[in-house]
Amino acid sequence: MAIVSVIFGQTMIMFLIMLIGFLCFRVGLIDDTGSQQISNVVIYISNPALLLNSFIGKLKSSQLMDGLDILGLLIVMMLITVVIAKLLFRKPNQMLVRFALIFANLGFIGLPLSKAVLGTGSVFYMSIFVGVSNFALWTYGIYMISGDRRTIQLKKLVINPAILALVFGLLFAFTGVQLPHVLGTAVSDLANMNLPLVMIAMGCYLAEGDIRGALKSRDLYEAIAPGSSLPR
Repeated sequence: MAIVSVIFGQTMIMFLIMLIGFLCFRVGLIDDTGSQQISNVVIYISNPALLLNSFIGKLKSSQLMDGLDILGLLIVMMLITVVIAKLLFRKPNQMLVRFALIFANLGFIGLPLSKAVLGTGSVFYMSIFVGVSNFALWTYGIYMISGDRRTIQLKKLVINPAILALVFGLLFAFTGVQLPHVLGTAVSDLANMNLPLVMIAMGCYLAEGDIRGALKSRDLYEAIAPGSSLPR
């Protein structure tokens, strides 16, 4: 019951922050440009800082070994998900639904949710999932949408902020190098910004979107429960 209480409490906190973002957009404190700029801060600054902060001087050799096991498991899970999505959604017009089932928004919402519910230590394991997902997204995901292997650009994967944070984080973890106090504190503070910024951005997106239209979408219900849908 204790873990349920913690999860419920953290979820309520996140929804309250998201509600603030929703209201800020509706009353005009944040506009379309502002919500996009908040998302950019998350993607390019606070999210990588959260990833990097989870590696610096805090990992044991046993955690790194566990990470390798998790890496193998996640690759298998990704392959199974691809096969299941293909079997459930074979029609050409269901490509986006298939894409959404395979590639979750792990970096944007998964990392702060993991930290809020399971603690900072979980971010390391979640970051492995982010790495696997991003690699698959910028390779197989691009091919899914375009249908052309020539559109796969590995250089975009290399310069992805999350991937760069993972690479530098692993270097810190393996070498044991510590950041200077001032720089380390700055990274930690930026990491702590991640959850509030993400939830405010999510609230803005909800305020921007057509919630009623989404709830009437046949594709939505097919993605949630294949075989069930609203009548056209």
